[in-house]
Amino acid sequence: MADENVLCIKQKDLPTDWLKERLSLDLSWHDFLQLATGLKAEFMPRNVIENNADYKQLIPYVLLSDQLGRTAFYRRCGSEKRLDGCFSIGIGGHIRDDDFTDAVFSWNELREKALQRELQEELPGFAPLASPLFLGLINEELTKVGHSHLGLVYLFENIDSENLVVGEELGQLNWAEPKQLFKEGQRHFEIWSELAFELISGLS
Repeated sequence: MADENVLCIKQKDLPTDWLKERLSLDLSWHDFLQLATGLKAEFMPRNVIENNADYKQLIPYVLLSDQLGRTAFYRRCGSEKRLDGCFSIGIGGHIRDDDFTDAVFSWNELREKALQRELQEELPGFAPLASPLFLGLINEELTKVGHSHLGLVYLFENIDSENLVVGEELGQLNWAEPKQLFKEGQRHFEIWSELAFELISGLS
């Protein structure tokens, strides 16, 4: 973590409606770019800003659905210890300066490079048939993790779940019909997963 420079934006520079206590904002990639292009995104050492609520670290949060329409989920047991034990439907990670050409940030390279690198770490050999859909933004201010992170939600559809290789940090990837995921009392999901589910369910 000490050597990582991750992408962030000062909270005071973000649109106030992106910083609601619980937010799932349905947004096209075009509309997001219209709003985001004027923001000053910068790389800072992760160990400096990880718990600094003056900044929001931008996190691609990727959802997977297979050819049967099932959604992937897993129990967290990775590097983010504050979420250990929670279930998640999103594969996410920080955007690093070495994801970009000459370490210069470009919104146009975000999906092609930063997103690809993160997915290759979690799903070795991942080769989707199409580009992901950008669904919108999620934010929550109820947890320490949420205070300093802003989620950019993507969806890969029609994944071949039978032949998907899962990396060590994810552990076991499970699949379920969307209506079965959040059955009351069955699993405890992180808040971001609840918010992302609103986007794919058309509830936002």
